[in-house]
Amino acid sequence: WKKELYKCPSTNFRSNYLDVKYTFNVSKILSYIDIIRKETGISTNEYVLTIKPRINVKYYVDNYENQETLTPYFSIIFDIQAGKLRFKESNSTYVSDKVETIVKTNYVKIFGSMIEVIKLKILLYFTLVLVTTSFILNWVLVIRKRERKDIISMINAKYKDLIIEAKDLRINVKNVVDVRNIEDLVKIASNLGKPILHIVLKEKKHVYHVVDEDILYRLIV
Repeated sequence: WKKELYKCPSTNFRSNYLDVKYTFNVSKILSYIDIIRKETGISTNEYVLTIKPRINVKYYVDNYENQETLTPYFSIIFDIQAGKLRFKESNSTYVSDKVETIVKTNYVKIFGSMIEVIKLKILLYFTLVLVTTSFILNWVLVIRKRERKDIISMINAKYKDLIIEAKDLRINVKNVVDVRNIEDLVKIASNLGKPILHIVLKEKKHVYHVVDEDILYRLIV
């Protein structure tokens, strides 16, 4: 025979953890057993009390609502002959509260496939990192490109009287000296009384150079 004894009131929760405590009256349960035994004449040494909560979970992933229902349960055996309470399929005597922990993986449906939410979060995290890194690198390149254009424009405007446009760099010299900035190259040109030759290479690099016999002084921008 079966009988539903109690119904717990529903409780709303919004956290990752919910602690619910419920007390049942053993004497009342034993009185039910005595009544059934007297009215039916049927007796057994063990009766099972099943505690079965119903948990409705609602969560959101990317603004999509998902719902799941969990029904964890465990059973307590009333051993009438031994006068003990114990958990089902266990030989230990029931002496304290039983803690039941259930971990259920959340899934989300994407393009017809079920993907674990935690894996999706990791994938989205790495995607965000890659996109952010790519954006930063592109932005740095854009800034450097603008700075380079500004430097070239400044050099051509400020030292236009000293600069001569050249077609190529077919100069046979033994030594090449790279200078740090245009100011150093201007000093060298002034000291030698030489013009600053300017050429744009195929890779769009601007080369400013001063030739002094076997030495080529240059600045690459």
